[in-house]
Amino acid sequence: GCGKCWKVVGTSNAPGYEGVETTLVLKGTNFCPDGNPLCGAGPHFDIAAPGFDVLAYSFAHTCPSRETEEEAGFAACGRWMMDSQDPNANCDCTLFNSPILRKGCQSFYDLKWDNPSVTYEELDECPAELSRLHCEHPYAAEDAMPEFCASNIEGDTVEPVCGDALCDMVGGESCSTCEVDCGVCPPVCGDDICDSDQEETCSTCEADCGACPAVCGDDFCDIDQEETCSTCELDCGVCPAVCGDGVCDSDGGETCLTCEEDCDACPQECGDGVCDSNVGETCSTCAADCGECCGDGACDAAEAGETCETCAEDCGPCS
Repeated sequence: GCGKCWKVVGTSNAPGYEGVETTLVLKGTNFCPDGNPLCGAGPHFDIAAPGFDVLAYSFAHTCPSRETEEEAGFAACGRWMMDSQDPNANCDCTLFNSPILRKGCQSFYDLKWDNPSVTYEELDECPAELSRLHCEHPYAAEDAMPEFCASNIEGDTVEPVCGDALCDMVGGESCSTCEVDCGVCPPVCGDDICDSDQEETCSTCEADCGACPAVCGDDFCDIDQEETCSTCELDCGVCPAVCGDGVCDSDGGETCLTCEEDCDACPQECGDGVCDSNVGETCSTCAADCGECCGDGACDAAEAGETCETCAEDCGPCS
């Protein structure tokens, strides 16, 4: 309701600026007009930030006509994150002449809130910075608006109070000076501090935490982490057989035929119907497979001991 203060917590979500949580304390100074179909019956609030009103659809678009000198400022950021998804485009708060309006525009723009989901709760009382402001109807002097409103920029200043649930960035409060009001600072990757409290790990910030150790079984053969077929067969596969290493590696395809050096000579299998010269089978060593030597047309004295006396058929008659 009007005059009440609300603690609102949101997180930046504009591209390139994600993840910064900010806590605001806002004062309700208006209500949703009955003519606005977007109000609905549920809880609703709309942050009024100078320059961010979409004038084509706004139900409160009399400011440009009442303050013609600020007409350009009131339209400064109305199309932000609408015509372009570049968060650095379509917003220029310097178009305001008034430092108060310019500061209000810039403060909201710096949040980088693009319609984020927020949490909010009603406060028991408004902080001093807001309780002294009078910017709600009925105005003491209607024609004196907005100059009649008190300002936190001009005039007397109120020192920021850490712990009042208001992150007073104008007063110098930040996540590093007042965590209770402004929230925990996001981790800064690259500051040479592996901050586990801020959930920095080797996977989220290698610059601070170093490279993650290889994990055998993650289906990635990480040669940078010295994973090999010999240290992690799950990731890198079975090592190929190396003939001559003294190991007859059957998984690697080594046999007596492919690597006699490791697997020894293959045993002869005489009688299998195959005259296998690779295993030393001949007519003289295995007649069952290779046939009788005598009668093959070759007088083989060296291997078969054939002579004219033992095999005249191959060697001819003795003279």
